[in-house]
Amino acid sequence: MSKVDPRNRSRIVRIMCGEEDYDGKGTPAEQARRYRHEVLVPEALRRIERQASLEDHGPVDLLVSLSGFSPETTIFAAAFLRPKELLVLVSHSAREGIDFIREHVELPASHVEVRRVDPLAPVDLYERIRNAVDDYKRFNGVPNPTVVIDITGGKKSMSAGAALAATQLDSRMCYIDGDFNPEIRQAEPGTERLVMLDNPTKLFGDRQQESAEVEFGHGAFDAAYRRFETIAQTSPTPARARFGCDLSDLYMAWSDLEFDRLGKAVKTMRTRLNDASSRCDPQTERRLRVQLDFLDGLARRREGEPLALTFYLLGKHYEEHGRRDFAALLYYRMLESLFEMRLSDHGISPSKPDWAKADQDPEAFIERYRNLSELVFNREFRGMPFKVGMVESALLLQVLNDPMLPLFGLDQTKALRHLRSMSDARNASVLAHGKTTVSAEVTEKLGSFALRALRAYWRLVHGDDRVDDRIVELRFVDSI
Repeated sequence: MSKVDPRNRSRIVRIMCGEEDYDGKGTPAEQARRYRHEVLVPEALRRIERQASLEDHGPVDLLVSLSGFSPETTIFAAAFLRPKELLVLVSHSAREGIDFIREHVELPASHVEVRRVDPLAPVDLYERIRNAVDDYKRFNGVPNPTVVIDITGGKKSMSAGAALAATQLDSRMCYIDGDFNPEIRQAEPGTERLVMLDNPTKLFGDRQQESAEVEFGHGAFDAAYRRFETIAQTSPTPARARFGCDLSDLYMAWSDLEFDRLGKAVKTMRTRLNDASSRCDPQTERRLRVQLDFLDGLARRREGEPLALTFYLLGKHYEEHGRRDFAALLYYRMLESLFEMRLSDHGISPSKPDWAKADQDPEAFIERYRNLSELVFNREFRGMPFKVGMVESALLLQVLNDPMLPLFGLDQTKALRHLRSMSDARNASVLAHGKTTVSAEVTEKLGSFALRALRAYWRLVHGDDRVDDRIVELRFVDSI
């Protein structure tokens, strides 16, 4: 970095100390100030112009600069950034400083505006900046102008208001830095440099990160994914956002039952968990690794027990978030899946049943089904079904004396009628064959029934009652 002539730098110290006159007018401090403005500032500006030609800060439509008793930082910021327009916000009406700014910035007078603000009213300062941005948009036909706010000058309270404005208006900030000289109690002449700061929300991403995590916790995985993705692209510390982005994508694929996408998301999330910079707390990491093993199997099999368990998990998730019709549909599908698996063990395909092979005595089997069907449906028997639905599956399992039904009380005619009534309510849903919505009461009953059926299946097939533990570890984590 080229600096001003060292002889000029040492001379201002002598003038400030009264060891040398500059023009003999006024106190040493007043003479030193004029010397700085008339000799050192122009020399510094020439250096800044040479430096700015080598740096690319991008085009700046509007520079908003806070100015206090010293107007120099505004001039330096304008020299570094070369904006199309300049708004100077001052905390007092120092005409000399304003005139000095107008004299040294290379902008037409019509492109430089000076406004006085209350330094103790950050909202007032914010409104000034917002109005200036709105005016620039309107008068120049630029819908998204590039705005930079210089926070070097003015009072500290003004910087707080400027940071508020930068946050709300999605603007960058800057300040003029320099090496402090204790002898003149100012920056060393010629050491001025521009420091650019991103918008506070982009720099730290705290507020955006919190919003993304709230959306994630509420199960809005698509919205959380988009917000995490934006943070990951703009934050200097993107590891946490990338973790949230990958986990949201995994949960979206799981929720949508997109098996090809799910398999890829599982691989990506495994890699993310193995990245030391993306680690979460040990308990959450353990749960996620269990989930990844389960989802890897689901993506490969796409049927059977993993799919039935997924139907229940998603149904519970949607019920807790008030999406009752989706929950009822998923609980229904879980029951269908369990009953289908049990029928398969008896050699019956629900999609293509062969009733002649359903039992050693087909006629007796059909007669038993006929009698039970008329009791449950309360109507005349219409023949064996071409495709087996959820309620028909339960009836068939009862006729076959399947051992799962007694484990959750479905081996009684009254219980089968109750199942049929819940099925009718679900079929009336707009997501099935009807035009109504499923009530909270029906959804809760269907969910409770589905859980009892799942426990019975688990006890019969696995010989234990650990399905509740399995559900807990496979449910979506609600925080990261």
